[in-house]
Formats: sequence, structure tokens, C-alpha cells
Amino acid sequence: MPPSRHGISCNLEHEGGDCMVTQNQEMPMTPLERVDEPDMGTGLIDPTRYTDPEFAKLEWERMWTKTWNIAGPLCDIPEVGDYFTHTLGRESFIFIRTDEDEIKGYYNICPHRGSRLRPSVGAGHAEQLQCPFHLWTFDIEGKLHTVPDRQHFVNGIPEDKQHLAEVRVETWGPFVFFNMDDEAESLTDFLGVIPSHLDPYHFEEYHLVQDYQLIWDCNWKFAVDQFAEIYHLPALHPQLIEWWDTAGTPLDVYDGGRHSRQLIRQGYPDGGAWTDEMARRHGYTDKEMITDSQWQQLAAVGIEQDEFEGGVNDVRPAIIEARRELYEAMGVDVSALHGEQLIDDYHYMIFPNITLNIGGTSLTYFRARPHPTNPDQCLWDYQTYVRLPEGTPIPPRPATVRGTAHDVEVFEALGQDMAQAQIVQESYHSQGFSGILLNSEERRVRAMHYALEQYLFGPDR
Repeated sequence: MPPSRHGISCNLEHEGGDCMVTQNQEMPMTPLERVDEPDMGTGLIDPTRYTDPEFAKLEWERMWTKTWNIAGPLCDIPEVGDYFTHTLGRESFIFIRTDEDEIKGYYNICPHRGSRLRPSVGAGHAEQLQCPFHLWTFDIEGKLHTVPDRQHFVNGIPEDKQHLAEVRVETWGPFVFFNMDDEAESLTDFLGVIPSHLDPYHFEEYHLVQDYQLIWDCNWKFAVDQFAEIYHLPALHPQLIEWWDTAGTPLDVYDGGRHSRQLIRQGYPDGGAWTDEMARRHGYTDKEMITDSQWQQLAAVGIEQDEFEGGVNDVRPAIIEARRELYEAMGVDVSALHGEQLIDDYHYMIFPNITLNIGGTSLTYFRARPHPTNPDQCLWDYQTYVRLPEGTPIPPRPATVRGTAHDVEVFEALGQDMAQAQIVQESYHSQGFSGILLNSEERRVRAMHYALEQYLFGPDR
């Protein structure tokens, strides 16, 4: 049975990693007010955090194994017996639906001799989980079922210990989360403000349509940093300034620095960089001319040039109105969203490594995972989800595109980000670089480090 279309969350009561799926209550609209932020300091960030194997080891011991991580999408396991595997660092896990309203997570390891039960990358359906090494077999609840030549274990088999080792599992939105720490806070407590901000999007109605798993030549933290600020946009992505307004972007830090957001305004040129001179460089008479990007977005909602009588600042409200009408005509209820949510990039970050770029009916998801052995590389996942009208046939799961930042074709801005990441990672090894200096527009980078420090060096460590 697929997850409920009315919203899912995981029951806070868990036993050995069980996940109970329940319905959410109706949520208010996404709050827009600003909030007070913690004092996160102003000092330089030490670049060795991005290069030192000992620091990476500390992150693993005190943060990755103690915090909530996203394993994968719920849509990959709609039926009982459906499973997918996931890796984090050197660990491999299996996540399997064991009942209509239950998901379990196991370390992907046989308790007999330590073999992997399933390949570390993959998905499928299983009535049982069998080790390929000696054919020990476990039911999907993790209990030992069959042992070949059991009589040769002359001292017996401690059945209470020879079961699959479980990991805590809970869910929110379209995602399965896990935590290797049995004493950690609940997922609800960890997520803080995130559900109340994002539940109005009805992520339970979103479906995966694009899936990439790439290797980047940078530390996982820089792959997070790269999307934590748009101060770099005019320089690194000049093609975007006709549509993205970096100057008018509110930024908020939540839950002691663990989570943050940036409401990236779209629909008119960059308020800081888009001068008459810049407009002329892009082929326009002055900054008051409607840009090609604006005309393209107007055409996408059915507004042609000969029909539109407004100016450059009238494009945004026209598109918001047209999109709301289009969504309603399609049968997609967006009444819980503010008008700006239909055009802006509501850009949320969930500690430690998740970036969500959210449009009116689309979600782009970035996840940076630590390389198991090399702090100069990371595993980077990129997925696109779309919201479909109720009753629309669910699209088939897209094939996962795997490769490196050098051999997989992606959209232009992402290619620019990946190239810059390698340059900066190499520079972090230089004796000529003393530290990372951050301005107020880059404080989401500082927030991530501030939260990381609580895990690594906080009073309970």
C-alpha cells in the first residue's frame, strides 16, 4: 500500500527501529516572519575542517552516528517487502517496508560472518533476506529463519543475538530518516520548525522524476556551503541575474543553527547587480526592459509578448496569478501557499547535509555524504520531485544516473558549482590561505559550522 496522500509522519514511539506511519494534522501556512538568531560568532572558519582526516573521523564518531540522516524516498518502498539500500561513510543499510504502516532499517550485514546481505547500491523486493555467503536466511522482520547444516554448530546458535542489527527509522514528508543512536532525540524534535514550514506543500503528493548520484572533488561541507548562499550568484552564474534577485533575499537561521532558509526572490532581475550598464552588457537598452528570461517564463504560463502590457516589475505578479490559475485548473490545490511560494525558490537546509529547493509544485533535493576514506571528495545526490494532481498515474521510477562531476551532463549552473568546488577544495590545502571569512549573506555557512561544533565540542561531548 502506498503512503497516505494526506500526509505522513512517524509515530514518536519506536522499538528497535520500527516506524509507524500516521496522518498529519492540517497545518497553517508557511510563516514568513523573521526570527531571532543565535550568536554564532564572527571568527574565521579553519580550512583544515575540510581537509583533515582526523577531523573527518571526529565528525563520524560524534555527529554522523548521532544525528538524523535521510536514507531515501518513501516512494521507493510502496509495498510490503520492497527495500532499498543506502550507504553513509563505511556503513551500509537496508530499509524495508515490513507492513503497510511500518518500515524497518537494518545494518546491511549478516551476523554470522559479516557479509553484505544485499549490494550496497540497489533496490528490490524480498520475502526474505538471505546472505549470499553461507545462505543464512532472515525474515523481513530481521529474525533468523534458516541456517544450513545447523547441526554443525555443536554449541548451538544464540538465537536472541543472531538477528539483523536494527537502526532507528522515522519518516517525514516524502523521506525515510534513520539514526544510528538509540538515545538520540525524536525526528520531530530534531526537525524543529521544518514540518510547520513545509507541510503546506503537501510533499506526500510529490513523485520522484530525476535521480543523480555523483562524486564531487570536494569535502561534503563545501558541497553544502555552495548552496547555502547566493552571494556568489552574480559572479559564478551571471546567466541567472535576469531572473534571480539576490539583493531581496530574506535569510533565517533556526533551531540553534541546525536548520535555515533563504527565500530567493525570482521574477525580476537582480536588484543589486542589474544596473543600466549590466543590462546593456546583456543586450538590453536599459534595466527597465523586460528580459528574455522574463519573457520565457511569461510564455510558460500562456502569456505572450503581444498580450502583456506591463513593465519589468509587473512580470512577477502576473506569473504568480497565472500559475495559481493553472494549478487550480490542473486539480492541484495550492491554496495553502502564499503567492510568492508559486514563483520563488524557498530554499531550506536541514542539518547536516540536506538542501531543499522548493517551488510551487516542484522540489529539488541535494544531499552531500562524506566519502568513506577521502575528505577531499564526497558523494552528492541530486533528485527532482514533482507534485501531481490526485488521480494522475504515478510515473515510473527514473533510472539513477551515476558518475563524477566531470562525466555527467547537468544543467549549466550546477556544472559551474561543481567546477568551483574542486578549485576551492584544492585551495584549502594551501599554506597561503588562513581561513574562511564570511559576511552576513553567508551566515548559513556559519550556522552549519555552529551546529556541527555543538555535536563535536558541545558540553555533552
